[in-house]
Amino acid sequence: VFGLPTIAAMPVKSVCDHRVGDL
Repeated sequence: VFGLPTIAAMPVKSVCDHRVGDL
């Protein structure tokens, strides 16, 4: 149950990290 949100959040965190890196 907890594994699915974690896997789903990983791409979101990756995108956020890239956005922060660009800024």
